[in-house]
Amino acid sequence: MKRYIVSCLLLLLPVLFSACSKNTDGAGSSAQGSASEESVSEVIGDADGDFREIYAQTVRENMGEDILFSLIYLDDDEVPELVVYDSFYGSCSIYTIKDDAAVCLMDQMTAVELTYFEQSGVVALFARWNGGGDEGGYGWYYYQLTDGDIVTDDSVPALGFTYNALSDEAGVYTGRGVTDYTCAGRECDEAAYREKADALGITEDGGRVCWENAVSGEEMRSLLTE
Repeated sequence: MKRYIVSCLLLLLPVLFSACSKNTDGAGSSAQGSASEESVSEVIGDADGDFREIYAQTVRENMGEDILFSLIYLDDDEVPELVVYDSFYGSCSIYTIKDDAAVCLMDQMTAVELTYFEQSGVVALFARWNGGGDEGGYGWYYYQLTDGDIVTDDSVPALGFTYNALSDEAGVYTGRGVTDYTCAGRECDEAAYREKADALGITEDGGRVCWENAVSGEEMRSLLTE
């Protein structure tokens, strides 16, 4: 079980670094914003396809005080996907381009953190309960996004991994926990879980935070239309 706890911690490293890099000081915030704009600008410059005006319209339709936007390469083509992150509710939506229109792949999925595996079509949702950590509970849920069904909080993940700590009759942590695996919503063993993870391109250190380079709506619109 310990190696799976290590695996989860490895996946969480981008999250931890992202959180630690945030600075409440004005200069720090400005520097972070500048870096995010530069990163988004590079994606726009390197990408192919006529997506700029389409995404600019999607940004206009979703703008708000707590809404942030970023561009990621979720599938294996040269057109990036647009991430819409509501920082107040902690929810995330993802759009792609199909037939010259913005198509929703994920609609307002709520998560402690949401990562993606570049050019694999897979996103990973991290959740925790009972305080999280070895003495509580946590899980990773992996979803494969396609042009078909829209992924929501009610969708069944392609893979699931959960850990729950075991307590004695007095409610004291015993130092042990139970790990469970699911494949397409059904209980499966570790071997089947690992085989499916490899097939989907899921690696222990490959997850990137969906909104790691997010900018405001005004900034994204400016970058898309300049």
